[in-house]
Amino acid sequence: MDKPTLKNTYRPWIALFSQSGKEICDLAEHFGRWPDLIVTNNLHSFRWDRRLSELVYIPNGPFKFITIHDVLTANYYEAFNYWSCKPQFQSPLITLHGWLKIVPAQICNEYEIYNGHPGLIHPDYSPELAGKDPQQRVWHNREKYKVIGSVVHRVTPVVDGGKIMTFSAVSNECKTEQEVFDKLRETSIKAWIDFLGTVL
Repeated sequence: MDKPTLKNTYRPWIALFSQSGKEICDLAEHFGRWPDLIVTNNLHSFRWDRRLSELVYIPNGPFKFITIHDVLTANYYEAFNYWSCKPQFQSPLITLHGWLKIVPAQICNEYEIYNGHPGLIHPDYSPELAGKDPQQRVWHNREKYKVIGSVVHRVTPVVDGGKIMTFSAVSNECKTEQEVFDKLRETSIKAWIDFLGTVL
């Protein structure tokens, strides 16, 4: 995928990950567009998705890449303000994909940030799945969770408490814990595709 031609209506996309970055790669392939900036606090590149590893160190590659050791408020500003000096573009869309850090309240309030959560925290389903490790909770309480899924929500100072922008739900027919993880990954990708298709 090549860099897109930049126009006045172009909206920069910043994506963050703490694990492999696989979801970002899958979405980039779907949309035919890489994020303009990818940020990670995972310094172990051998754990990154192969597609990322192959592109990160290519000169003039399809995206700018930043690794950060300490996730401090100043680090968020440094990453996100890259576009502030480029007024010809719209404000950046910032997305979190397995970002395992709580975003400081100050940053939540100043930027438009969205998170993918692998738990169906829509109020009509399972809002108690907010927070850490919803996949394991679904598996260990599988008799309770007949419908499972993922959401994309606005990031606010309340963890997983922002407005739900879209969600994807399926019947829970999983027989193993791995099947739960796989199914929630699928619903997460679908929710992201539905959402990003309207804002990028």
